[in-house]
Amino acid sequence: MRLGLIVVFSACFSLAPALMTNARTIEVFAATAAFAAVNVVFLTSNPTCTLEGATS
Repeated sequence: MRLGLIVVFSACFSLAPALMTNARTIEVFAATAAFAAVNVVFLTSNPTCTLEGATS
C-alpha cells in the first residue's frame, strides 16, 4: 500500500511541473526523483503507523 502511495504521489507531482512550466524533461525527472526519495523516507519511517487506524 505504501509503495502505491509513493507511485501515485510521484505521478501527480511529476505531472504538475511537466504541464504547468517550461521545465526540461531532465529537470522534471530530477525533481520527481527527489520528491519520491523524500516520500520514501517519510512513509517508511514509522512502521507501526498505518493508514487504517493510526494511534498516537
